[in-house]
Amino acid sequence: MARWWRRRAEPAATSVDVSKEAFTSSEVAEMDAARKASIAKAAALLDDDVEPMEVVQPEPVPTPEYDAGVVEVDALLEEGAAPTADHHDVNVVVHEDLDDLEDPLERALIDGDLPEPVDLE
Repeated sequence: MARWWRRRAEPAATSVDVSKEAFTSSEVAEMDAARKASIAKAAALLDDDVEPMEVVQPEPVPTPEYDAGVVEVDALLEEGAAPTADHHDVNVVVHEDLDDLEDPLERALIDGDLPEPVDLE
């Protein structure tokens, strides 16, 4: 009977006797110089004079076509002026008796609806 449970082989011990610095002194000096240069560039951007933005006037929007009436404010505020028209009930239909109305869904068609029942036998 073969034994399939085997002990894991332990990795060979690696000894690191020599410890190196991550960067050499010349690399550190280069990074320091690059950092100082980027800081100087950012400071120069912040110290520059800010140019004022040009003020652009918006284009006039034409009055909609339905608002064609020109009325002076004084004419609206006069005591004896004719009352303004009240159009809140325009296009309103009032049905006194609902029995005469036909059902709008009675003749409605459903897409895919067949005119007659289908017997699948």
